[in-house]
Amino acid sequence: MNNNISTKKIIDTAASYLVAAIHLEDNMEIEDESKHFFPIEAFITCLSFSLELYLKSLIENPTEIPKTHQLSKLLENIQVSCLSEITGEYGRRTANTELTNEEFIQLAKSFDNVFVEWRYVYENIGNELNVENLKNVIKSVAVVAHSNASNKAIKKDV
Repeated sequence: MNNNISTKKIIDTAASYLVAAIHLEDNMEIEDESKHFFPIEAFITCLSFSLELYLKSLIENPTEIPKTHQLSKLLENIQVSCLSEITGEYGRRTANTELTNEEFIQLAKSFDNVFVEWRYVYENIGNELNVENLKNVIKSVAVVAHSNASNKAIKKDV
């Protein structure tokens, strides 16, 4: 990976894909399904790529980020303390405060191929996805990623 890649650049890019997904969701108008449609493929692709990038931002050394779209592989490369923060945040969002890190990783595995499958959805007929779970995972990871980036910036300034 390029040595000039910074955590901030990764987070900024992740945030832009998340904003795009939110914009798609917020501007969904279906008056008559035969005339209007919700671009679900674009929405899911933006969400899942945002999640991938947020996870990559949590890997301590940007030069060691694995070249993969599999979320569970990325989770294996972040510090346990970050994983615990993400698991806790997800637990608070979903009222599942007993969730363990291992259970969260299993949940993330269900989204391992979402980015690949949904950006080429026409090749994979019959994709099923729990969008609410995906959104909760992304929000949880994003909160921790932004918090981590802020803490690193504060430590650098001190």
